[in-house]
Amino acid sequence: MSKKVKILIISLIVILDQFLKFSVKTNIAPENEVPLIPGFISLTNIKNSGAAWSLWEGKTWIFIIVTLIFIPFAIYFLFFKKYQDSWFNTGLALILGGTIGNFIDRIFERQVVDMIMLKFIDFPIFNLADVAINVGVVCLVIYLFKSGKDTPNE
Repeated sequence: MSKKVKILIISLIVILDQFLKFSVKTNIAPENEVPLIPGFISLTNIKNSGAAWSLWEGKTWIFIIVTLIFIPFAIYFLFFKKYQDSWFNTGLALILGGTIGNFIDRIFERQVVDMIMLKFIDFPIFNLADVAINVGVVCLVIYLFKSGKDTPNE
């Protein structure tokens, strides 16, 4: 995967995440709900100073420190180690984009804006950066399973 494609993935995630958060903060009052598909998915405007399920609520400094450690390592593995596997590169680019998106919020607002509410299941409210991070983790798990097989690389 080319450096340009990796940068494009990271940039798109950060830009879309920040745009969605800005739109929600501008158009939805805090803790109000706007159904997108009634009974299935809604948008809301929730401030979250923790992680999923409010883990480490108010411990923004932990997230900032972990992020400051993670970003240089991710950049190194993504741009300087030259892994050829598209699952690895896509996964790490998605995770890095999502991490940067939430990092921007934590630096400037000391919390993140969560807005995606699944109505059909008891699940934490989340944002686009969280989606990117989780999809990226799935890509890395696929990469790990693929790399563990005795088949030649494609």
